[in-house]
Amino acid sequence: MIGQESLGKRNPRLKRTVKRRRHRTVINNLVNIACHITEHARKLVIGLGRSNVWREVFQHVYYR
Repeated sequence: MIGQESLGKRNPRLKRTVKRRRHRTVINNLVNIACHITEHARKLVIGLGRSNVWREVFQHVYYR
């Protein structure tokens, strides 16, 4: 489901359009990204680096 949802957003590293994603690709690009988790005002905040090219795709999938 994460792979199909990420297809709606233009991915930064792809030069052509794709119709489906493989499990390994989804895990490498979206699940294993570096972040830091901070607790602030009794809420957990996920901090993604600004240099991460998959940041916008991850945010889109997370909010969906």
